[in-house]
This record gives sequence, C-alpha cells and structure tokens, in this order.
Amino acid sequence: MIYLILFLISIVFVAIFAAFEIAYISTERSYMAVELPEKIREFLIGFPERVLTADLIGTNIFSVTAAVSLTDFFMGKMKSGGQAAFLAAASTTLFILLFGEVFPKAYARSRPHVITRRFAPLLFWVYRVSLPVVFLVSQISRIISRAGESTLTAKEELELLILRGLEERLLNEKEARFLLLSLRFYDKRASDLMQPMKEVFFLPVNLPPSKFRAEARKSPSDRILVYDGSLDNIVGVVHIKDLYALGEREISIRDLLKPVAFVYMNWGLERVFREMKKLRTSFAVVIDEYGGALGVISSKELLYHIIGTMEDSTNGNNELILVKGNTRFEELESMGFGEEAPPDWTVSAFILNRTGRIPGKGEVIETDNLRYVIADADEKEIKKVLIKKKNEKGWG
Repeated sequence: MIYLILFLISIVFVAIFAAFEIAYISTERSYMAVELPEKIREFLIGFPERVLTADLIGTNIFSVTAAVSLTDFFMGKMKSGGQAAFLAAASTTLFILLFGEVFPKAYARSRPHVITRRFAPLLFWVYRVSLPVVFLVSQISRIISRAGESTLTAKEELELLILRGLEERLLNEKEARFLLLSLRFYDKRASDLMQPMKEVFFLPVNLPPSKFRAEARKSPSDRILVYDGSLDNIVGVVHIKDLYALGEREISIRDLLKPVAFVYMNWGLERVFREMKKLRTSFAVVIDEYGGALGVISSKELLYHIIGTMEDSTNGNNELILVKGNTRFEELESMGFGEEAPPDWTVSAFILNRTGRIPGKGEVIETDNLRYVIADADEKEIKKVLIKKKNEKGWG
C-alpha cells in the first residue's frame, strides 16, 4: 500500500512541475515584479534558464519515483515479474500523460498567475537544494546555445513590443511615447530623480500650530516635510489641506503627520514604488547608507517629470526608432539618427558590411553612437531593425 501512496504523491508533484512550467512561461514579468517576494522574484526574472532546469529536475525525480513505486506495487501483487513491469510502465505512462501533463498544463494556461504565485516558493526550494546540478546544466546549455552573440535585453524587448504596437496601430503615438518614457525611467535609481534636500521645504514638528500655519504659507508644495531635531530625523509629512481644515483649533502637529517611506539612494524605482505602496504613501525620503536624508521623491512629481519629458520628446529628441532594413541613412539623418555611412546606403547594407553576414533576430551591433538590434530577419534579408541612440549614461 505504501508504494501506491508514494506513486500518487509523485504524480501530484509531476503535475505541479508541469503546470508551473506553462504558468511561468505565460506569466508577465511585470506581474512577478509586483506580486512575488524579492528573492523569488529575482530568481524567476533574472535566471529563467535555471528556473526551467530546476523544474525539469523536479519533474524527472518524481516521474522516476512514480515508475519505481508502481513497479514495486505490482511486483508484490503479481507472480510474473515481466507482467508486473509491463503493467507498471503502461499505467505510469498513462497517469503521467493525463494527470501529470495534459490536465495540469490545460489548467495552468487558464490560471497562470495563480499557479506561479502558489508554487514559485517550491521551485525556489528545489533550485536551492539542487543548485550544483542546476548550475552545471545551465552552463552547458549556455555553451551549446549561440555563444558570444549579443541578444535583446528585457528592456529592449519591451521597447520593441511598444514600437511594434505603434506600427500596427494598436497604440497611438502619445501612448507609445508615454510607455517608452516610463520604461526609461523605470531602471533609474532613486538618487537620479529625487529632489535634493536643499530644495525641499520643511518645518520642525515642535512648532506651535499657529506658527506652523504661518510658516506653511511659504511652502511651494501642498505637502510639508516635518523633522524632529535634525533634518536626518524625518518624522512624516503634513498635507496643507489637513492643516487648514483645523481652522484656528490648537492641535499637536504630530496628530497631522502622514507616514513617509524611507528608501536607499541606489534602489530602483520599482522597489521605491513598492515601498511607498506598502506604507500607502505617495512620498518617500531618499537616504544614504548612513541614514542621512539626501532628498525626496513623490509619485505625483515623478508623473509630472515623465509627462514633461514626453512633451520635450515631441520636439524630435527621440532616442530609439524601429525601421525597415531598406531604410536609407539619408532618411535616418533627417530623424536625428546620424551615422558615418554613405547617405544612399540602407540599414541592411550597413549591417551586412559591418558583420559580413545576415545577423539573426535579437542580435545587437554597436557603433560609437548607435546600437542596432535585429528585430526581424530570415536567412535572406534583414527586415526590421531597432535603432537606439547612445546617451551620456551609455545605452540606458
């Protein structure tokens, strides 16, 4: 009986690993970035080949366990070892095919988010336990795959999808520009977009309410940063509307304080927004490694920053563009994408001359000023290319 129970447990785990594989492939990385714990999120997003290797290891371990368990079960029930082995093999194949593959994968396609969220910790545990094997298999796979070829980064894949959406009229120009600019800001650090402390209006918490109201009139913002003792000891933020709603009533300023998030200067904006969301605040104080306040970030001002940059970009300061392979450089020059190439050359001719071959989809060719990402190509021609300008921070 113990072998039959072990067989059923193994089938359940085979089903889990099979379902997770489909769910993981179907789940958006943006969902993982928001809904999963930090370590698991970094594992799933940053190391997809290791995730799938760990999933494969789990599937194989429990498939073998199921086969061995059912064989032992039938061996105890039947006199003929050959018949027992045949029956076990046939039964295991049928069970794994139906209950370990077909049904779980069909369910996972309909509810990928649920499966990913529920079983990601299990995959992470399998990965940690089998780390040496996973690492070895991943390295071998990487060597076998196209070694040394540059490929699209996750950010460039998103940029390419947005531009294709614009080209196919799924997005209008303003929507595409907003998404591209939002994506550009998303990989910046908190220190890149903060308002320095010297530009922030702040008041001490121990001021009498009447004095606080009088000083608050000088604030250029509708929120006032409040400190206790020194500027490195920020205790919260006061909204002007809450202050004026009191009228002339005397009440402690501490009773009006709203929480602020404290974020490190090197945190990415995704993590900053997550911290603000956790505390239900739209205001964050950027601190250094010693806890000293460097500046502030608010979700409202970030939105203004993006919209302002979007308006600036309408004046021709676009940093990337999707073009056909037969686009001539004289056309690119008029769009602000200059290159040291004859004006009558096409983008395809330039890339072929530089590489000596037709690059595959996703390959990257870099010059001093531009990066060319092959968006679409076959063995005969380069069809579409994503061209990106280099800025002061490189290719960000």
